[in-house]
Amino acid sequence: MRKWSIITLFAVALLGMIVSPVAAFAQTGDSEENTTPPRDGLAIVAPLATPINTQISITVFQCSDQEPVEGAGVWLVTREEAENLRQEMAKAKRNANPDTSVAEYENMLGIHGTFIARTNSEGKVWYSFETSGRYVLVAILGGYVPDSRPIAVGMHLPALAIDAPPKAQVDENITITVFQRGTEDPVKDAGVWAFTREDAAALKERIASIRESGDKSEIDAALEEAVNTYGIFLGTTNGAGKVKYAFEKAGGYLLVTRKEGFSPARKPIVILPEPEPESQARPATRPGISSSSSSSTTH
Repeated sequence: MRKWSIITLFAVALLGMIVSPVAAFAQTGDSEENTTPPRDGLAIVAPLATPINTQISITVFQCSDQEPVEGAGVWLVTREEAENLRQEMAKAKRNANPDTSVAEYENMLGIHGTFIARTNSEGKVWYSFETSGRYVLVAILGGYVPDSRPIAVGMHLPALAIDAPPKAQVDENITITVFQRGTEDPVKDAGVWAFTREDAAALKERIASIRESGDKSEIDAALEEAVNTYGIFLGTTNGAGKVKYAFEKAGGYLLVTRKEGFSPARKPIVILPEPEPESQARPATRPGISSSSSSSTTH
């Protein structure tokens, strides 16, 4: 987890180095007087991890309305080249050269990273990694604030696991615990959702159809959309990896937990209806004797 934190922090730092110098020229490309910040930013959607030699899609959207952005350049930077790129962009920022254009910043990325492609009309580029390692994806386009995103290639993400009772009753307050599989360490800030059987079946079918294409980014996006659209949000885990919830309706559910940097986990649970109060239960009768006959008068 420490290594993943380092690469995530690097991604944030790298983005800061890119945004500051580029934003000043984003509106006009090379105007010194125009310091108005860009009206919109880019957002990269890509898997957090992928196997080598597996084609994935990388999608670039506008932050404001999630519309795909065409023509955005996408680069790949290794951790080894990260420091060199950071220093060069910091130098350009200090010099504040008004003649520095977005193209020159792209040249810096090209020197220290690998140019993948420019996004198509759907905001997508496709790429297959040949070497395992930890990388940062960077997207840049004049008129936008750039974006970056870490990606691990040929490495497995740590997996989540759920501990919850197999059965509970309606309105019973239960505890759901999320922990890291293998280490048993509790995981804080993991989101927990519940799906009805019908929604869980639809989710499984949808992801299965997408998985056939091997596009992990679309699988991640589909799962994220599904939990927010169809799932019942139960809460976010605390420092002990726990969240409490009481179901209002009986039935079968699928618990799903997600957190960035982890593989999601799921576990079924059955919610039983509340038992009828004893005072409302029908009195038992002996076989062969009806309630009406037992109350009749003997002649």
